[in-house]
Amino acid sequence: MTDQYSTLKEWVELCRHTGDVVQVSGIHWDREMGVLAQLARRQHQGPAFLFDRIPDCEAGHRVLVNTLGSTRRLALTLRLDQASDHRDLCAKWKAKWKELKLIPSQRVKDGSVLQNRLAGGDVDLGRFPAPRWHEQDGGRYLGTGCVVILRDPDSGWVNLGTYRIQLQGRQEVTCFIGATHHGSMIREKYARRGESCPAWPAWRAPDRADLGRHDPGHRRLSGDPGA
Repeated sequence: MTDQYSTLKEWVELCRHTGDVVQVSGIHWDREMGVLAQLARRQHQGPAFLFDRIPDCEAGHRVLVNTLGSTRRLALTLRLDQASDHRDLCAKWKAKWKELKLIPSQRVKDGSVLQNRLAGGDVDLGRFPAPRWHEQDGGRYLGTGCVVILRDPDSGWVNLGTYRIQLQGRQEVTCFIGATHHGSMIREKYARRGESCPAWPAWRAPDRADLGRHDPGHRRLSGDPGA
């Protein structure tokens, strides 16, 4: 179980075979995705949906929702043996948590994340399928389950958090951070210095990184956010 996958693509393929990921084509980014995502989350052990062939979007640009909405997918993501229910899953995770060790970051010259690059005037965020999830949303959101990486200017520790990122234009987004979150505290430090606050959003982060942002222990990491 623990070594069954190393990439999101492999995770999706594993879940396809068990019926945990259902591919759906032709669903519109304007509220239709949001409805199905809500239905899946409200269903006990509901499936993850992989939206493909999205209207107005380029072929191959897809959206995956409800990744952690079942005990089986959550156990797979956390690299645990399969659990019989949530109580069993919690017991297995608590046991593993006690043995977790931080992996030091490394600076590398290349990586799979750099296989597709756009820079300068070639950047067009509108190419990506940014859903309008709910009827009263103010716009389309590129980031709802993403990971935003910020570094404290005083101590250098790195914070991972999930903040709402709304598409505003071809090369513009806005990021909402609640006032009580670590990200807001870091941002305020830059503001008091009269400096811009650098942020590194990761839209295709592994779900383990997505879970890491919920860490109640708030482990403080030092190092290069770009490593």
